[in-house]
Amino acid sequence: METNVFQLHPENPSQYLQLVFRFQKEQILGSPRSFVIDKNGIIWIGTREDGIVGYEQKTDHLKQLYHFYSANGLNDNFVTALACDSSNNIIVGTQTGLDRIVFDSSTSYRVENLSKSSNFFGFINQAWADAKQAYALTNTGVLLQLSTTAETKKKNPPQLLLEEMRVNAQPVKERINFNHKENTISFSVAAPSFIDEKQVVYSYLLEGSGNKNWSDTSFNNAVINLTNLSAGKYILKVKAFFPSTSYSPTDLSYSFEITPPWWQTWWFKIIAGLAIVGILILGFRFYYKRRLEKQMAALEKKQAVEKERTRIATDMHDDLGAGLSKIKFLSETIGIKKQKQESFEEDISKIREYSHEMIDKMGEIVWALNQKNDSLSDLLSYSRSYAVEYLSQNGIKCDVQSPDSLPIVLLSGEFRRNIYLTLKEALHNIVKHAQASHVNITVGVNHNLAIKIQDDGIGFDKNNIRPFSNGLANMVKRMTEIGGSIQIKKEKGTLVELIAPLSS
Repeated sequence: METNVFQLHPENPSQYLQLVFRFQKEQILGSPRSFVIDKNGIIWIGTREDGIVGYEQKTDHLKQLYHFYSANGLNDNFVTALACDSSNNIIVGTQTGLDRIVFDSSTSYRVENLSKSSNFFGFINQAWADAKQAYALTNTGVLLQLSTTAETKKKNPPQLLLEEMRVNAQPVKERINFNHKENTISFSVAAPSFIDEKQVVYSYLLEGSGNKNWSDTSFNNAVINLTNLSAGKYILKVKAFFPSTSYSPTDLSYSFEITPPWWQTWWFKIIAGLAIVGILILGFRFYYKRRLEKQMAALEKKQAVEKERTRIATDMHDDLGAGLSKIKFLSETIGIKKQKQESFEEDISKIREYSHEMIDKMGEIVWALNQKNDSLSDLLSYSRSYAVEYLSQNGIKCDVQSPDSLPIVLLSGEFRRNIYLTLKEALHNIVKHAQASHVNITVGVNHNLAIKIQDDGIGFDKNNIRPFSNGLANMVKRMTEIGGSIQIKKEKGTLVELIAPLSS
């Protein structure tokens, strides 16, 4: 967007409109209302809402050098007229009065509120200047005449002082460090000038708060209230303006710090961060440990299943295979005897006996495989039923004592089968060799399962065991496979004690 700046020359009709400057980018703040160029070539533009702005001409743009508005001493932000007098002072007309910007140097300036010093206020329509005087015209037709010489800057300008500091409404001595609870601080400032002190206005900026704008000038800013300050370092900057005098603005800065609570300090954040990292590491370790344990448990379960399958296949091969072989042999024998017309009733009885044994063994295998029978109470109930029935069939009285209440303990098929078969073998030995009339079975449960089988027979002689008898060896082997033990004592008959550890 192209923008042109023109100057009017009413006294020279041949060059009434002169192009002063042309640039490509719009740089002017607000809505321009007035315009003047000073003796240094600075373009001053008065705006409707943003005060007055001074620009330096560059090749294709305007560079902002100055900006005056109510926050730094101007009467009003609505600038209606501008003029530059012979002393290069900028006459500023606003909707509420008249100001003059006096430059002591390129960086030092002061704003004279001429309306306040003369107690005259009004809407300024026009402003202009000649070699001797400056003039302003109000909307009511009043013509004001101004001297082109600014009031001489007085020596010993007033100083801006910090009179009082309050923390959480309590007066304190000047401090620079405050804790996190002391976050409401007020500063009382003053700038004794002894000339129109009631007209002194103040503006402040708090660096470190995130707000980079100065506050509007106000009489009320003599007391600056800062509330709910967060932890951090701050610099309070205060300016005092003396509108109706020739004094230049004076300033004051005060640095202070609010320390954070311990949970917001860097060392606590580091410790908390390390703790979180440690917890995450422990969490990951626990997770992977649990995962490894589950994998190991699954592997062990798989190995147990394979072991159980192997054992079942072995039992079926040994028990059922042996029975079938006997039945096959007896069947062939019956065929030969039938041809010779010999009696074979005894062989048929043996086939019937072996068939019953095979049915019992198949039932035992199915019972051991069924997971519904994996509790301790199921094992003892099944064993008790067998013992009472088997001994009764052979004319032996049987008493069984067991605890009234049993713990809930799950047992593997291997454990149940080995306990049952060891008990069965012990009862078989009693029926076959002990010549007993009474058997007492006592069950004890603690961390171990203890079964005592006591008979009143002729006793047991370790030295009188048949060379090819495998019953005792099988009992020892079965108890060893489940981590248990077996003891056989000659004590008013024979005492067989089975002990096996339980896993709850």
